[in-house]
Amino acid sequence: MLFILRLSASAEPLTVCEALENRDQLRGQVISVRGIWLQSDIGEVIAPTRPCKQPTIMEGWLWSDIVFLEGVRGMSGAFERARGDRQRSRYVVATFTGKFEMPRELVVWIDPFGNANPRGFGNALVRLRCQRPKDVITREWTVEAYADFERVRIVDPPRR
Repeated sequence: MLFILRLSASAEPLTVCEALENRDQLRGQVISVRGIWLQSDIGEVIAPTRPCKQPTIMEGWLWSDIVFLEGVRGMSGAFERARGDRQRSRYVVATFTGKFEMPRELVVWIDPFGNANPRGFGNALVRLRCQRPKDVITREWTVEAYADFERVRIVDPPRR
């Protein structure tokens, strides 16, 4: 509970890892989260710059260390402008504010091949219903930054 009170009084956004580690206490609250803004075929997410110390696990399922962004569709122009004409040597860091959501319990469905799949938000356990990003900056990939980021699980589907 002290963590939540500290967050409410603080203007500093949470890291992706802090939001994931404290997801039960943050559920339903309006929070700000800062991380690497990524676009993919499953939607837009923010990811940590380094792997989280604690894996994201719910009911025995291991999830990617990402926060799914809902409400940022149509922001690809802003994303591309920030990154600089699709330069792969740069990445985008942004802060998103919105309502933090996650399922109270997992619903697991069986696909036609007999595989069990929990329902989340794409490959993410949590989502942030948000608006426009703030404090958008770009950074050059360095060998060290890329090596850290490579260890972040982003596109892995949930698994037991």
